[in-house]
Amino acid sequence: MATENMRVNLHMKAKQLACKVQTRKITGSDGEGLIFQFLLPEAEKDMDESVSATDKAATEALYKDCCHIYETARQEVTIPRSDGTRQKYAAVRFMQQMKRAHDERRLIDAVAQTVERRTQGFGHLEAAGRDDLMLESFVLDKSKPYHRLFSAQTVRAAQDRMTEYYRRHPQRYDRDQESSS
Repeated sequence: MATENMRVNLHMKAKQLACKVQTRKITGSDGEGLIFQFLLPEAEKDMDESVSATDKAATEALYKDCCHIYETARQEVTIPRSDGTRQKYAAVRFMQQMKRAHDERRLIDAVAQTVERRTQGFGHLEAAGRDDLMLESFVLDKSKPYHRLFSAQTVRAAQDRMTEYYRRHPQRYDRDQESSS
C-alpha cells in the first residue's frame, strides 16, 4: 500500500512539473520499493523513438487483449454476492490499471506485476471455468506478438499458475488440449 501511495504522489508531482513519471514496483527479501524516473518532454520523445514500431504494435495488441478480457468477462462471467445472489463480474480495477499503464507506456510491466501475484480476478475466472480469459493464458500464448516482450520470470509465473490451475481442474486441461489439436 505504501508504494501505491508513493506512486500516486509521484504522478501528482509529475503533473505539477508538466512531465511524466515512469514507475516500477520492485519486491525483494527486504520488502518492496519503487523505482521511478521523471521524463521531461525531450526525454519522453527520445524514449518514444527508441521503442520499435514492432514493439509498439505488440503492446497495442496486448492492450486490445486486456480490453477483450474485461469486456468478455463483464458480459459472460457471474460471481456470487454476499447476499447469495449473483452479479456480472466487472474487473474495473484491472481495466483501470491496464488503461493507466497503457497511457503511461508501461503496459508490459503492469501485466507482469499482475501475473506475478495471484489476484481475486483469477479466482473469479477460475470459479467460472474461464481460463480463456486469464491474463496468464495470454502471456503464455506464443502466437501473440507480445509474448517475447515478457521476462522469463513473468512467463514462469504464468506457467506455474496455469499448471496449478489445471492440477485443480484436470477436466479443463483435457478439454483445452482437445480444442487445440
